[in-house]
Amino acid sequence: MALTEPVLRRYDLPAAAVRAATERRLAGDWQGACAAAGVEVDASVLAWEPRMLDDLRHLAPDLLRWHLLDGGLKFARGVQLPLLLAQYPRGLALVVHPHFETYGPHRLRLSTDTAWVRSRWDSSRHLWDARHATRLLHRLGGGDRTPGFHRDGRRLDHGDLPQAAPPIDDRAASAEWEQRLLLDDRVAGWRAAGVEIDPTVTAAFNAPGAMYPFLRMSLVVPAAWDLLGAGTRSGTVLVTRLPQLPEQALTLTLGPGTGAVLRVDRWRRAQRLPAVLETAMNLPWFVEALRRGWLPISAVHPLVRAAMFPDAPDTPYVPAAGVRVPERIHVQCGHRRHYVGWRDGRLEALSHTPDDVRRERALQALGGRSAGCFAVLDNWSARTGPLPRQIRTVARHMLLAAGHGDVAEVHRLLDAGVDPRGVRGVQRRSLLHMAHLIGDVALIRRLRAAGVDPTVPDGHGHTALRAAQATGASVAILSALQ
Repeated sequence: MALTEPVLRRYDLPAAAVRAATERRLAGDWQGACAAAGVEVDASVLAWEPRMLDDLRHLAPDLLRWHLLDGGLKFARGVQLPLLLAQYPRGLALVVHPHFETYGPHRLRLSTDTAWVRSRWDSSRHLWDARHATRLLHRLGGGDRTPGFHRDGRRLDHGDLPQAAPPIDDRAASAEWEQRLLLDDRVAGWRAAGVEIDPTVTAAFNAPGAMYPFLRMSLVVPAAWDLLGAGTRSGTVLVTRLPQLPEQALTLTLGPGTGAVLRVDRWRRAQRLPAVLETAMNLPWFVEALRRGWLPISAVHPLVRAAMFPDAPDTPYVPAAGVRVPERIHVQCGHRRHYVGWRDGRLEALSHTPDDVRRERALQALGGRSAGCFAVLDNWSARTGPLPRQIRTVARHMLLAAGHGDVAEVHRLLDAGVDPRGVRGVQRRSLLHMAHLIGDVALIRRLRAAGVDPTVPDGHGHTALRAAQATGASVAILSALQ
């Protein structure tokens, strides 16, 4: 894996969790499915309303988690929690609330509390309802295949993409043609997606300083139909407010005879219309990762894979590979290009001889300041100070793996020679401060043997043992820390 490629391992969705959540859902045990996917259920949800209960039986909490977070385990673009999933009679609703953990799992909680709701997915059921998961293909602008891909998941070569305007009923090819035109001519791209442009649009954007927004109508139109609701034959939705023309907005009118018409309307009137969500107007994080070859098809959630690639082999879900430990890491040492690297569980100055190291340490003992390679080594050991990007990346992913209980991944990084002593989280928490999340006695003992000291306090003055006691760790974990 090239160093420029992002690490897209979903530590929050190990294969065992996805498999368990799927099995429990198919068995009718929606609460067990939620527990397997790390979604807590508030007591208010248990006051069942028939339609809510039907939705809960088909809720895929692992699918919800897949779409809520991106490959970097941050909330996906446009997602703001609390998030409303569905509404029911008598004011009931199904809402997702967050519980943040910087390096541990983002705990999600289902409740009926609609206070402070900031986003809605009630018109995007394909993101959480297993019955509607195949709708994703349509929402990505696809027809019989996903734009940019063959039906079996292979990426299209440049020669396979349309070189001229395709038939309008070929949805995938039209979306590909739209993408090609959008960079140079927004209006031509929108028309390629089958949208009629009202004269109010061209008139508004003839104003000085006005710029056409980058919008994929191949995504906006199906999202608008879903927003209007099943069985609706016509309607108008708000697409976006115009930043350079704040008193105006783009609206989209849908109808059986007119198709889709894009207009500019007054913001005061348009803001009362149902609005297309930002998440619906942008490609999900995994589409670009698949196109660039950063994410293998086997690492895509099974329901998402089946929707996007109907002819893909039904292979087991396997999360993407973890971070690659670099053989050596560049450090600017004075005016020279030097390297450091992990060897046998310690970070070493690879470009310096043992005599160099002894001389440098002698100078430091006399009051000199470390610099270059030695400053990196000291900052790593002290768990403070600046470090090269590649070192920070490895450390972050080791923390993520530990925080999500990915024991095998932590062992892999240790086997690759990474020194766990320098891995630091928020408030300089060590890996042992996350012992309750690791949950594996053998790994905790290995970390201690590698030099991670359970008595070193974090930024709050708490030792690893005190942190474990405060979080209700098991007796076996507490014993391993003593």
